[in-house]
Amino acid sequence: MLRFIILSLTLIALINSSNIQRTTATPPAKYQNYKTYVKTACNSTTYPAMCYNSLSSYSSTIKSDPIKLCITSLNINLKSAKKASSVVSSLLKKAKSTSSPEVPILKDCLEEMKDTVDELKQATAEMKNLNGGGISKEEHLRNVKTWVSAALTDETTCTDELEEGEANADTKKKVKKAVSELSRTTSNTLALMTNYIACNSTTYPAMCYNSLSSYSSTIKSDPIKLCITSLNINLKSAKKASSVVSSLLKKAKSTSSPEVPILKDCLEEMKDTVDELKQATAEMKNLNGGGISKEEHLRNVKTWVSSALTDESTCTDELEEGEANADTKKKVKKAISELSWTTSNTLALMTNYLALIALINSSNIPITTATPPGINQNDKKFVQTACNSTPYPTMCYYSLSSAYSSTIKSDPIKLCLTSLNVNLKSAKSASSIVSSLLKKVAFSPEVPNILKGCLKEMKDTADELKQVFAEIIKGLDSRPEESQRGRLKGSWKRGRARRR
Repeated sequence: MLRFIILSLTLIALINSSNIQRTTATPPAKYQNYKTYVKTACNSTTYPAMCYNSLSSYSSTIKSDPIKLCITSLNINLKSAKKASSVVSSLLKKAKSTSSPEVPILKDCLEEMKDTVDELKQATAEMKNLNGGGISKEEHLRNVKTWVSAALTDETTCTDELEEGEANADTKKKVKKAVSELSRTTSNTLALMTNYIACNSTTYPAMCYNSLSSYSSTIKSDPIKLCITSLNINLKSAKKASSVVSSLLKKAKSTSSPEVPILKDCLEEMKDTVDELKQATAEMKNLNGGGISKEEHLRNVKTWVSSALTDESTCTDELEEGEANADTKKKVKKAISELSWTTSNTLALMTNYLALIALINSSNIPITTATPPGINQNDKKFVQTACNSTPYPTMCYYSLSSAYSSTIKSDPIKLCLTSLNVNLKSAKSASSIVSSLLKKVAFSPEVPNILKGCLKEMKDTADELKQVFAEIIKGLDSRPEESQRGRLKGSWKRGRARRR
């Protein structure tokens, strides 16, 4: 999921450079069953039953609007965060009244819950103002994604610290129940946002979202599977349109109608469209074969899809100019318009993926997504090669290779994010050690102050690493040049200054 989020955020800015004309038009009628719309959307989330149960009662408000869907999910998410915060706050008051050793853990957890509430408030406010604030809709959406992702990280931090710290079974059970329900809600919100952002870059985002979201468990976080799935849907639509024109042509021939030549030409265009989409699908499934580069395969796929879109337009243009009665025109235009919407969306997704490949190839990332020469697809060697460039290569390799190399594979983004996760766990571990030492020397006149200062630094470190994680998600939409790195570094320093 995370990789898909990062890819989506990266790609959304790049579509602005394409030549595809965007429109807010939503295909009519098909999506008027509002509860079905919500159910289809929820099928793409981590917890679909929970998602549907929480959102279905709002279906008449959501209608078939993905923005309203995300805002409603955020509102429910915020209520859940406030509820979880209230549970932890009550437990903390009780712990303080009995001078329980649980107080420090519950204090930290409450802080995480308050951060979660603030982050979801920020996300909701930004989601309601996508066209304001002097920045683009895409940038607003990136910000929303960052806030929700940060909220999910804070929730996880609370439950992790609870597991590691001193708390009785009843306290753990109550906190985990409240925070786990919150985390599931946040995870669902994140999934809905992810799907919307991926399709927002297409020409017909609502249609894209509805046609692809039910396949999210297959697509997962793979942009290649996303494009192949879109092509498969596209091909079905092309065959359907071809069948409609074929039936009309048979009827016209039986009555010697003057529409025959126009329908013949249109059917030829539809057959060409089907062939071109078949070629595109076959090439998309064979990106590493054929003796040419992956990029060249992708350019070929884009060419096939562009040709298909041109053929569809040719059919409708000739129909408008030629002799055909109103009923024939209406039927053909309905079938081909739906096909053209689907093809346009597929083309946008392909454009996005090509733009991402170009970004990676032209970036300053020292390791590309291709497996380095001589590695022979060995994931551990990829990690080893990457770790050789660090100040402590042995430590780097052993912390990343044993448990995570099969997840990282040869992906530099996953490598960096995994390293950050390991780093964050290490920071929490260090914080726990200092916290334990502080308890042991609590009655010493001087040592506690030193350790308190050290514990504060450890907590700051954990907070900063969370910020890095969130900033990477937000910052990967542009090439990581010096100015970008400087901006990120500056934001961490400002974060620490605010906390102090």
